[in-house]
Amino acid sequence: SGVLALGLAMVILTGNIDLSCGASASLAAVIAGTVLAKGGGPVLAIVAAIAVSTLFGLFNGLIVAFAGIDSLLVTLATQFIVTSIATSVAGASPPFGFPSAFTLIGQGSVNDIPIALLVFLVISLLVIVAVGYTGLGRSLTLIGYSPRAALYSGIAIRGSLTAVFTLCGAMSGVAGVLLAAY
Repeated sequence: SGVLALGLAMVILTGNIDLSCGASASLAAVIAGTVLAKGGGPVLAIVAAIAVSTLFGLFNGLIVAFAGIDSLLVTLATQFIVTSIATSVAGASPPFGFPSAFTLIGQGSVNDIPIALLVFLVISLLVIVAVGYTGLGRSLTLIGYSPRAALYSGIAIRGSLTAVFTLCGAMSGVAGVLLAAY
């Protein structure tokens, strides 16, 4: 989904990669479906799905930033872990038959504009502003161009990397919710 690509684009700006974001989106979809199947409401399902994928993004960011392990290796390992968890949680028969209040997010529209597209447009605008007009965006770009120059410029590289992987995880959760609602 486009929301997933926006989160990954910010990671790529830093010269890193997140191979686990697709798996995190799948896990978020399974978590949302499972919460709904167990009787939880749509809000709880959305919060749980985004929270779980955000935690995996935070995990990736902390390992990359503080352990210094290459993001390709970290996120490849996380991808396998997250995929295994999603398969385990979904079981033999993944959840289905969600309430209309939830599926409205993925299937509904406002003035013939799909709600999922509106969510994407809002997040796109936020990413454009964050990357193009804030210190975080400039920091991410400088880290990607030259980590050494970023370090000498006083940029908190570890904090920025942790933040961008966490944001990517959160956007993976949003993408998973949209996927489940569709």
